[in-house]
Amino acid sequence: LHLIGSLSSPVLVVHGEDDPTVPVDSADEIVRAVQHPTLVRVPNADHVFKTPNPFPVDGEPSTQLAAVWSAIDSWLQNQLVG
Repeated sequence: LHLIGSLSSPVLVVHGEDDPTVPVDSADEIVRAVQHPTLVRVPNADHVFKTPNPFPVDGEPSTQLAAVWSAIDSWLQNQLVG
């Protein structure tokens, strides 16, 4: 956490609210440590956003994974357009 605090660039943190692997509090700690954070919590999402691994070639993204993609796209658009 000390090293991430030295980042001067914006940081997007995306975390599933129902992640049994990494506690949600870990995302909060990262957000508190960085200078320019954006936190997106994905409701009803586990560690892999309710997505099978490997993802099927013909598969549809879960609602949770689609929310992650949307959050990343919006964040990047905001960073690029400002």
